[in-house]
Amino acid sequence: MPKIIPKNLRNNAFWFVGALVVIAACTTVVITPDTHDSPEILVVGDSQISFGAGEFHLKFFENLETHCSADKREKQLLAKLGEASANVIGVRSTSLHTWVLPGKDDKALLCDVDEKFGVNAGAYGMGGNPNRQYIQVGQGAPYQFCRSGRTAFQEVFKPGYYAPKLFVMAFLGNAAERWATSRQSAFSDTQKAIRQIPKGTPCIFMTTAPSYLADVNDLRQRAQANAKAAFAAAGNRCSFVEGITPATRRANQGNKSRFRTNEAGAVTDPLHPGTEAAEKFFDLIKPELCKAVFRQLKR
Repeated sequence: MPKIIPKNLRNNAFWFVGALVVIAACTTVVITPDTHDSPEILVVGDSQISFGAGEFHLKFFENLETHCSADKREKQLLAKLGEASANVIGVRSTSLHTWVLPGKDDKALLCDVDEKFGVNAGAYGMGGNPNRQYIQVGQGAPYQFCRSGRTAFQEVFKPGYYAPKLFVMAFLGNAAERWATSRQSAFSDTQKAIRQIPKGTPCIFMTTAPSYLADVNDLRQRAQANAKAAFAAAGNRCSFVEGITPATRRANQGNKSRFRTNEAGAVTDPLHPGTEAAEKFFDLIKPELCKAVFRQLKR
């Protein structure tokens, strides 16, 4: 049974800073480009993308025909995505409501400059570069999401900026307590998001991978249930893909090999699975994720 950490240490911001210290020590921050071309596929999410999962989001969505073993009819649907170029952006301890509320405080985690590192996000596929780039939202042409009085989604989808043919949201952990304890919050956040996504844009909401800790996963599973109900109540305008399943929990929960450890073998970051775990996670959710892609492209 994995050791339970105190509740006051479960905020992902705590683990984001710790992980960033390690990664920044061995990674060069890439200067953000001054120009921007919209990709066919846009993925936004939280720090799970920055610390392991982003690489596999990019590989999966840029190679849907292969990963989904597309048949002739499905290949015709995938043709709607053109070259299927993808941008993947994961911003520290954000959640869905961070991106769909307009207030300065609501967007603080998204838009405030990290005082220590000067960056708050990891991005993949930007300008065709598959490697992770550490960036600060609000700096650089592809990351202008912080205009006063407007939500990040409103800025993403403003005319002439991002116009993806498939939009993917990957969140859960940072909204777990909010959604698990308030079904209405899950419904409100979902309704706001759907209203801000252009009507003709296919969209998917996928919840992120389980943590190392049983009680954290229990909370996230309750949150996921309320979020799934919220998207269903909205007519599944965006297809919902569960990341917390019996199979994904078995793969991650209490499994040290899926998480970063110190020399003594203790798990140092129980909330962000490593790259091996991210790859396994995509293998496990791939059938449902592929169904969601084709379901959306049929519309």
